[in-house]
Amino acid sequence: MLRRRKRFRRTGFSVNDTPDSSVYGEATLIGCERGTADPVEIITEFRNEGLAVQPVRSDMVFGAEHMMAAYMHATRAFARGKNSSDDIMTEFLMYAACETQITRAIERMKVTSQSGMVLLIAPAMKREPLERMLSRLGLKRDDSLLDVTEGKLDNAAMLGVNGDVSVTDAVIERIAMLDIMKK
Repeated sequence: MLRRRKRFRRTGFSVNDTPDSSVYGEATLIGCERGTADPVEIITEFRNEGLAVQPVRSDMVFGAEHMMAAYMHATRAFARGKNSSDDIMTEFLMYAACETQITRAIERMKVTSQSGMVLLIAPAMKREPLERMLSRLGLKRDDSLLDVTEGKLDNAAMLGVNGDVSVTDAVIERIAMLDIMKK
């Protein structure tokens, strides 16, 4: 199998392109319709399997690049000892929300009863075990929830994004600026 690298323009972050498009480097990123499982149950179930997971509101996700840039910055913050939280998924949540305060990041990105959710799972999972886990939790996979849609554009302002540039690029730029604000 030929492996290619995909490089994100603004961050310089690159990942392997794989046949399963939901696997990015060290993490898996998927969209799910809101099922009967609540986020705490989802986190507990994945933790029991030795995995970390962070559910976030799908209407606050502006593409897979947004989530993976947030994850890359969170892992880099831990590697450099510049993390603001004790948990990698909480750090990821802060970057995804473009927020330096944990409580505000949680409030901005928490899954509501009306929203679908996006799950960031680390380390990366293969498709079959992931599908079994989702089935056990009563979740239906829907990766279209990662896409930027017209309905999500109003939410971009909550992340401090506006203007004529690509929403995804602008959000990634805001994520990078958090590193500067944390110094």
